[in-house]
Amino acid sequence: MVNFNFALRVFWITGVIFLFNACNASSTSDQSISDFDKLCKIYTENVGIYNAHNIPLAKIIELVKRMESELPNIMNDYKHISNAPRNERYQLFKQVAEENTKKQWDCPSMKLYFSGT
Repeated sequence: MVNFNFALRVFWITGVIFLFNACNASSTSDQSISDFDKLCKIYTENVGIYNAHNIPLAKIIELVKRMESELPNIMNDYKHISNAPRNERYQLFKQVAEENTKKQWDCPSMKLYFSGT
């Protein structure tokens, strides 16, 4: 009887571990954050309340440094879009983000920043 109880405990513990790992794996993959979501977060943290006319230079420098270090994969897109007229940049970012992520994308802080208002 001791061996049966021991085997039952091992089986139960193994089942719980597999169940926990399966649940944990699905929640992490569902919550994956795209580089464009990270870009929005960087804008929100650095220039969220500013538009391009009234942002302190230190905030711009910090913004660029963070993008270069945290988002090297999208810096090429960023540089190309930055050459467009300022009032067109947000729509271009939105379009590129939606093409890459295959889902709706919006970033209010970037929208405000590039709006010029």
